[in-house]
Amino acid sequence: MKKLCKLLVVLVLAGCAGSDKVQDTEYVRHVILWTMTDELTVQQKTEILDDLSLAVEQLEKSVPGAVSFDVLYMNRLESSNCDFMFDFVFESAKALEDFASNPDHLASAGKIRPYITGRTCLDISVPAKKKQ
Repeated sequence: MKKLCKLLVVLVLAGCAGSDKVQDTEYVRHVILWTMTDELTVQQKTEILDDLSLAVEQLEKSVPGAVSFDVLYMNRLESSNCDFMFDFVFESAKALEDFASNPDHLASAGKIRPYITGRTCLDISVPAKKKQ
């Protein structure tokens, strides 16, 4: 578990280029690794995650304080021990806190929850890189 947390920090920090929406400030990354139930085929998982990606795309537009929302699952290597990853960026810790009770978020979470067997989360404050 310690190695997984270190890997998450490396992944998060490696991707800190940030969005053009937030500059010269700190923002919050909400990174979650998910494991889906073994009863699902690869095709079923892909279909579910395709639908989830579309829902997350809409969710990003409706969530106050959202900077970027990414669902990563394509081109997963065999060395992986999870099925997909959320990499969500918020303008502040308060925006992330508000997201937890957002009705659109709760509705989306309810749709994916039956297929999930594991979740690992890292929330981290990261300085935005300055544009040159």
